[in-house]
Amino acid sequence: MNDDDSTTSSKQKKSFEKFRLFLRSLAIGLLEGALSGLIAYLLTLIHFYAFFGIFFIWFIFGWGSTFIIKTRTLEILTVVLSASLLALLLYYFEGIPIWFGLPVGGLSLLIW
Repeated sequence: MNDDDSTTSSKQKKSFEKFRLFLRSLAIGLLEGALSGLIAYLLTLIHFYAFFGIFFIWFIFGWGSTFIIKTRTLEILTVVLSASLLALLLYYFEGIPIWFGLPVGGLSLLIW
């Protein structure tokens, strides 16, 4: 009976740890996307084509998040989430349709 309790307890700890890593990945993706979107919006106020600099900033954020997130699947989730949020913010505020480019660029960078 005691072995079953310890096995169940260790399984619950592992599931909780996986859930915590998943939530951390979501939070980092949202933070990256929101910060990149804000910077991109401010860059477009300076000049319309200055938003291309956001790709460089977004790649730096993505590179930094790989040191925090150790699982490849969660890295992909973070990149897709931050890219989609960034593209949504740019499209909403500036009307720049780059929905497809950001997630594909981020995933290709991860694969590379």
